[in-house]
Amino acid sequence: MKKLFFLVSLILVFCLALPQATLFSDQIDLVKLKKEEEEKRKKLEKEKVKVKIITNETLKEMGLSTPKKNEPKPKSPVKKNEQSKKKKENKPKPDPKKTKEYWVKRKADLEKQVREFSALAEKQQLEFNRLFTEYISSNAWPRSDELKKELDELKVKMDFNKKKLQVAQGMLDGLDEEARKAGVPPGWVR
Repeated sequence: MKKLFFLVSLILVFCLALPQATLFSDQIDLVKLKKEEEEKRKKLEKEKVKVKIITNETLKEMGLSTPKKNEPKPKSPVKKNEQSKKKKENKPKPDPKKTKEYWVKRKADLEKQVREFSALAEKQQLEFNRLFTEYISSNAWPRSDELKKELDELKVKMDFNKKKLQVAQGMLDGLDEEARKAGVPPGWVR
């Protein structure tokens, strides 16, 4: 048992010592590296090429001239029709959501929906009030079941219309925020 313990401990010490020995053997010689870098820099300084900056004056000295403001530019060999075709092909079509017309129309449509739903809600409320008044009056006793049915149907329609009105109003209220997120100028949706 003692031999087994001794053998295991010897293997363990050897395994722990081996990685440390390899760590120390892979060290970089910093002094040598510094000298190599200094030599590279000296070589680069000796081989340094002068950079010549080209200005209008140097162009004149070389015998080349710069175009003046009033001079017409030389015409290219490409015909005008070909140039216009290239311009049309290269010109990207604007995103319809980035145009003023889109946002103005969108706001107008939402306002129209809100007005229509509001008018319909008022009309339905007036009809509901008339039917309810007739239902509770004493002279409507023979038609009470029929009026009750009409009132229930009208109430369902009114609730549905109110929900549509709330959705349209919410979309209209959120239009400013949506336009802001799309990067649209604020004046387009006011």
